[in-house]
Amino acid sequence: MVVGNGLIGSSFKKSKKLNSETIIFASGVSSSAANSDKDFKREKDLILDTLSKHSNLTFIYFSSILAGVSGNDYYNHKVDMEELIKSKSNNYIIFKVPQIIGFNGNDNNLLKYLSNGIKNNTELILFKGIDRALVDVDDIVNIVNYCNGNVMCDTVYLSHIEKLNIVDIALQISNNLDIDALITLTEGEDISNWDIANSDIIVDAISHLNIATHNYTNNIIKKYIK
Repeated sequence: MVVGNGLIGSSFKKSKKLNSETIIFASGVSSSAANSDKDFKREKDLILDTLSKHSNLTFIYFSSILAGVSGNDYYNHKVDMEELIKSKSNNYIIFKVPQIIGFNGNDNNLLKYLSNGIKNNTELILFKGIDRALVDVDDIVNIVNYCNGNVMCDTVYLSHIEKLNIVDIALQISNNLDIDALITLTEGEDISNWDIANSDIIVDAISHLNIATHNYTNNIIKKYIK
């Protein structure tokens, strides 16, 4: 069962590999810039309703690797939802992941912000020293399916497959588009970097699924940015 029709939800529906005893909850707030109490409450209420109606199923939730690292409203909300699920679910897996990339993703995601800025010859104002990681939604589907059944009532950390400085990501996009990027670096008080190891099962999944880690970010850019 899949809750949600966005990037993650539609990708799981297309895969047709989902365990029938599993709920993929993919209908939450998706923008890290979100600060609407109404939207946060809608997600909370939907989580509680889904858990109450399907208490016998494994509940899979996607949080952010930056939840608990960065202190904005969105990441604080993600931490609250993690704790809610832990307290209410009989069997859950919480995946803490970096930014998920695919076709028709969130217009506010990092890859679209950078690529649109480069295509439109717009100045990109980037914080110095900030690192980010991207993960292909197709890999997310395969990794979740690999972990499901091998993990119970646990939080799984997919910290990164490749973590790069944000300027390096912008330059890779620039090179692939063959358009010069206009980059201005600025200081930031909270650059929200993280140093979290991948869970052991993620290490196993990457190896078992033969996910190519070399040039991983550049391969995502080539796949999704035209």
